[in-house]
Amino acid sequence: MTQGKRIALAAGILVAVLVFLGILNNGFYGNSLPEGMGVGGMMVPEEMKAVPRQAESTVADASQMGLTRQVIKTAYISLVSKDVRKSVADIGAYAESVGGSVASSSFTGSEDEPMGTVVVRVPAEKLDAARAEIAKLGVRVISESINADDVTEQYVDLSARLKSMQASEAQFMEIMKRAAKVEDVLAVQRELERVRADIESLTSSIQLIEKQAKLSTIRVNVSANEEDLPVVDPSERWRPALIFKMAAGQLVKLAMSLGYIVIWLVVFIPLWALIALVVYLVFRFRKKKAAPLL
Repeated sequence: MTQGKRIALAAGILVAVLVFLGILNNGFYGNSLPEGMGVGGMMVPEEMKAVPRQAESTVADASQMGLTRQVIKTAYISLVSKDVRKSVADIGAYAESVGGSVASSSFTGSEDEPMGTVVVRVPAEKLDAARAEIAKLGVRVISESINADDVTEQYVDLSARLKSMQASEAQFMEIMKRAAKVEDVLAVQRELERVRADIESLTSSIQLIEKQAKLSTIRVNVSANEEDLPVVDPSERWRPALIFKMAAGQLVKLAMSLGYIVIWLVVFIPLWALIALVVYLVFRFRKKKAAPLL
């Protein structure tokens, strides 16, 4: 048998084996595997099959526990304004008028061209109305986005842990009533202190989520110059008009810089002339000194 025939025979045997394995894997069971069987014929443990998908059960768990969905919303606005300081003050006043508050405000840049940033919190149900009202407090909104963070799963988990800890606290209280020995009383007291510390921590975390969900956050950047404002919506990053305006502005700045240089050169002409005269005299003196005597 020649070398070529041997290679062909080996290839044929390999193809036959692969086809046979494919029949075993798909031919007996079709396109779907029998119930309880995983890929490759391995049986799935019963405890793994019983575990529900967390993403599908979160909202249902919240409803069963008498809880509502918790969604933390944050809006970002870039606002052009002729009077930056007034717009920042008006935004804060509006937030307070609808039951919200001012979290922070700051100004950067020069006194003539400041850029302001104000962070306010408003009731979640008034977020859309607040965004519309804030847009009226400036010349125009150049960019805007909103982020909604669903923390229901975390909220349900914390609530379940809190309920479990409260049940443990009640059990330890009952044990405390029946404890007769001093060492038993002390041991139960230590456990009670630990459980109550966990209850306090969980309660604080739950209250924080509820507060953040009830009060939405709006972060507003305010400036008189559109090019100074950040683009908070990725879909608005390509703005040809703004790019042209920025390029024209840079061209003007370059022309101004060249003008400054020309003015400095003209003003210092007497100095340049004096330096040139000194250099000329020194060169001429050295030339005379080096000339041969007749």
